[in-house]
Amino acid sequence: MIVVADTSPLNYLALIGEIELLAVLYQKVLIPGEVLRELQQEQTLMRQGDGVKPLAASFT
Repeated sequence: MIVVADTSPLNYLALIGEIELLAVLYQKVLIPGEVLRELQQEQTLMRQGDGVKPLAASFT
């Protein structure tokens, strides 16, 4: 199954340390460019954790 991810679910999965769950549940996760830009913003929750680069590399 392929899923298109929005900012909020990605943010909160990363915040609780469960971002890898996406790879378990879905064959492919697509992250639209605008969502990626939102995740890279300074105030985004993901920026406080591991950062967005591993996520973008793994799921786009």
